[in-house]
Amino acid sequence: MPLTYFYAQLFGLAILIIGLAMLVNRRAMLTLMRELLDNRALLYLAGVMSLFLGIIVILTHNVWSGGALVVLVTLLGWALLLRACLILFLPHGALKNLFASFKFEQSYYLVTLLALLLGIFLTYYGFSVPVY
Repeated sequence: MPLTYFYAQLFGLAILIIGLAMLVNRRAMLTLMRELLDNRALLYLAGVMSLFLGIIVILTHNVWSGGALVVLVTLLGWALLLRACLILFLPHGALKNLFASFKFEQSYYLVTLLALLLGIFLTYYGFSVPVY
């Protein structure tokens, strides 16, 4: 269980900070996403980083019982691995089409709200473990 709390703290703080950045920098974030999708080398690097982080989480925390926090941490690891595989295996045009199908600009504030809520949830419960 201590690893669950560590991952919840790690993911929670990162997602919360990203969500806050999204909230205050909409135009910059939308530009960044467009530029990321156009830069194949940077996109590949993001895929490799997601691959390593996803594999680390899965190898150390592939737990499917024990409460919502435990399962959510495991799901985040698998989501990172899935995202990495999509980035690494899909042709560039297919990736751009997949991203376009999410209609990110139209759902920007919904995605931002979900990121903030997920970040708050993970951070709160990640730090709720008593320190000895």
